[in-house]
Amino acid sequence: MKLNINLYGMKIKLLYGMIALLICIKLISEYNLKSITPTKDEINCFKKIFPKKILKKEDIIYIQNYVVKEIKHEYLNDTTELSTITCIKLKKGLCYDRSLLLQKYFIYNGIKIRPIYLFKGNTRMAFFNSSVDSHNIFEILFENKWYLIRTNKMQNGLLETNDALTKYFSEFYYVKYLNNRNGKFIAPIFLPDVYGF
Repeated sequence: MKLNINLYGMKIKLLYGMIALLICIKLISEYNLKSITPTKDEINCFKKIFPKKILKKEDIIYIQNYVVKEIKHEYLNDTTELSTITCIKLKKGLCYDRSLLLQKYFIYNGIKIRPIYLFKGNTRMAFFNSSVDSHNIFEILFENKWYLIRTNKMQNGLLETNDALTKYFSEFYYVKYLNNRNGKFIAPIFLPDVYGF
């Protein structure tokens, strides 16, 4: 009888712990999504380089191709703060700079986004290695389907996320909902960049 009560108590504690964890993840997700919502200055910058709002798939491809072509794949800075305006003005940035720029532009257009952190390694445990080979991409919800947006290569069409991950990134492990730039998070750097739930 006492054993049954203890098991029941442990199950209740586990349930409360899981609920608390889910609430924390949801709050962090909302905070992070709010922190990457474009500012007025960023929106004004977007309006100068992107002539129209996104209405169809071709608009998405145009924007993605423009960023990959015009923002050269070069190291931008060594600060904890990412700046899309600096990225646009200097016309350079790595995959995480391009990814954040595109994510903010899609958010501005009312399109839901979810980050995807890619990494290579012998096992999924390589995720905890700070020198792991990694890449930053994301997905968008458009016309009720999730499509993958690449950040280093121009796209000529949209592929649903799972198909694109299989086709282009089969050698990578991935973590959806996590944004990461070479082991660092967007400020505050102690808070994991999870969002898109």
